[in-house]
Amino acid sequence: MTSRCWFPVTAWAVLGLLTALPGCGGDDLDPGTKSSGDPITTDPVSSQSSPGVTQETPPAPWVELLASAVDHLDHARLDEAEKQVAAAEALLSEAGDGDGKVAGLKELESLKSQMSSAREAEVKRLAQEKTEQ
Repeated sequence: MTSRCWFPVTAWAVLGLLTALPGCGGDDLDPGTKSSGDPITTDPVSSQSSPGVTQETPPAPWVELLASAVDHLDHARLDEAEKQVAAAEALLSEAGDGDGKVAGLKELESLKSQMSSAREAEVKRLAQEKTEQ
């Protein structure tokens, strides 16, 4: 048989696998049903938050800036990382006291140290390139 004869067989096999695997078509469950097929019901009283129960708070605004700074630092974009660190530092200085602020300040200090080391390494690399020319 030639390869063209195998194409329909392969196509049907792939389609069969895709419909058999969960999440790839076939009998996907409705978002409003349980795995047993029963509809999901919620108790309106229990679904409301109680005064004593704490809800998950959104992340602090500086968390995203620090994560962005780490990404820039990982890709040797030191100027961009420095901008993100400065913005995060400004937000942290305005924030109230709390565990999130303490963790943010620790990460900020760590990033500043890493940036300082990266700047020193960049200066050394540029000086070495200059002497080699």
